[in-house]
Amino acid sequence: MAEEFETCIGASRKDGPSSLFPRVKIAVLDTGADLSHPDIIDATQRGLVKYYDFVKNESSMSDLDGHGTHCTSLLLKFAPNAEIHIGRVFQRSHAPSSSLATLANAIKYATETWNVDIISISLGFPDVDADVMREIKTAAAKPVLIFASAANNTVHERNPIRFPAQMKEVFCIFSADMNSIASAFNPIPRYDRDNFMFPGENIEGAWPLDLAGVSPEAETRKGRTYRRLSGTSCATPIAAAVAAGVLEFAWQGRETKIRRVEMLKHFDGMKDVFLEMLDRYKPGDGCYHYVKPWKVITTQLPKVDIPVLLSYIIGKINA
Repeated sequence: MAEEFETCIGASRKDGPSSLFPRVKIAVLDTGADLSHPDIIDATQRGLVKYYDFVKNESSMSDLDGHGTHCTSLLLKFAPNAEIHIGRVFQRSHAPSSSLATLANAIKYATETWNVDIISISLGFPDVDADVMREIKTAAAKPVLIFASAANNTVHERNPIRFPAQMKEVFCIFSADMNSIASAFNPIPRYDRDNFMFPGENIEGAWPLDLAGVSPEAETRKGRTYRRLSGTSCATPIAAAVAAGVLEFAWQGRETKIRRVEMLKHFDGMKDVFLEMLDRYKPGDGCYHYVKPWKVITTQLPKVDIPVLLSYIIGKINA
């Protein structure tokens, strides 16, 4: 259940926010965000929201689609202590290939200027783009953890998993329902990669009030508008938030130090943590794998034991 993800990430906090350990920085590259939504206003007033419009190339923000607002609100909900950097790179959720140059620029900016730890991209393209590929490889080497949605309803296409999720440096995120069953709209799982699933069906998130009239499914409660969406694009920010929870826990000062903690910002390091969060796993099994964060970071396990477990996981990675 989504509440268990929330509890899991909440369990990573030692004594609440503190200047003694850094905040995790997450970039969400999407259709922007409605900064007037009360949920986003609350986070902005706490100094947790930064933004830039790469479409207009200016320090403003808007969302004409709603998709970016929804994704941003999921990060704010499931990674409430993280600093969220909103990059508007698409005007609509069905972005044309011409927007790939904007995406490449945003990835570079998020890596070099915002200095983020995680990038969440809830969109994909049928064709590979050399500039985006180069910037992702550069970001991953820094290192930055990069998450992208697999795709929806592409099972009959030649390349069902969209770019950039198909890159080996990127966490390709699939969707599951609240019973951990794979969503019907997922692409076919791969045999040569891990197929991580997170909740992606009927996910409630913030929605721009201006779009409520043209979105019959939107619901306004006490001046706050929300909408439920489904897709691998909904699962992606939740996956990014889980990674942020792991980093947040690891970066806090503790009596038991996590050995080689820097590996958690590398793809292989976080991948192995996710693998530890599975009920069962066999390399190359060609199955979807539902990630359960509470198997590693949990209120049921003494906090002193979690660093030992993380050190063990990281220790299995080749130095």
